[in-house]
Amino acid sequence: MREDLIELFMDALLADHTSRIYVELKNNQNQKGRHRLALPESNRILCFFFKDVSVAAKLGLYRAIGESVCRTLDEDQRLAEAYNSPLGYYNEVGKYRCPVHAGIKLFEIMVHEGIHQGQQDHLWLFYFTHFTTRILKQMREASPDDEYHEWPTPFYYLLYEIVRIASNWVEDCVEIKTQDIPESTREQKDFDLFYISRQATIALGSIVQDIVQSSKVADGFKDYVLEIVLRRYKHIERDPQTMQVANDLVRSLTVGADFPTKIEYRYALQRGFDRLDHVLPREVPKFASAIKMSLQDSAA
Repeated sequence: MREDLIELFMDALLADHTSRIYVELKNNQNQKGRHRLALPESNRILCFFFKDVSVAAKLGLYRAIGESVCRTLDEDQRLAEAYNSPLGYYNEVGKYRCPVHAGIKLFEIMVHEGIHQGQQDHLWLFYFTHFTTRILKQMREASPDDEYHEWPTPFYYLLYEIVRIASNWVEDCVEIKTQDIPESTREQKDFDLFYISRQATIALGSIVQDIVQSSKVADGFKDYVLEIVLRRYKHIERDPQTMQVANDLVRSLTVGADFPTKIEYRYALQRGFDRLDHVLPREVPKFASAIKMSLQDSAA
């Protein structure tokens, strides 16, 4: 009963572009750290669910948001048509009236709070993989003109947001302050300070694989996605405390975390890596070696 009520509540908020949730998301832009957003008390809905993120977990908020976004992407053909059109002012104005973007932003806030509150629950951040597959399914085929634009269409912008935010969840492991996590949480059996960031590496690997293997995405955007991820990787790879998270990310991107990646993907990843500006590849030698090793393993 409680979860049904939350689903109906979130559906109603996301369906009405003038609802309070859109107002709060638009007004919730101040940072509280490198990636984490501040939660002012005036944003009553966001504070209720995320100030203590265990509230969102207990109420199953992630499912309510995730299923609403998935239904929108599956069923709203007018939205699909509009989001395959040129970007226009979507990234400046349109996103603040978009149920998909709103859902993505709610996950962004929720998961960052989970990271900094020491939650041993991934809060179903893996919904980002479902959003990605559904967006790619609805996208038109890539055109030569797409190479001349950072975000050719709103769908491209939404993919960018998914990759950026998931990458930030991974990188946020370097920002965690142990003393800010309640002692009762830290004393839990098998407590993992980097639990959510490590889960995010698995999701991010799946997201990158889907984008890199898709014929609907321009090569320039695929390289852009890889560059975003590698810049986050470079940061965490240099910190001895977060080295394991960096290693998890490399494995997820190259050979796969839960399931092995396809050989076609590994070659596409290598080609994309070779196309990057020469400075960045030199700064991530372990990643470069991991790609080559994955190709050797496939050939063996």
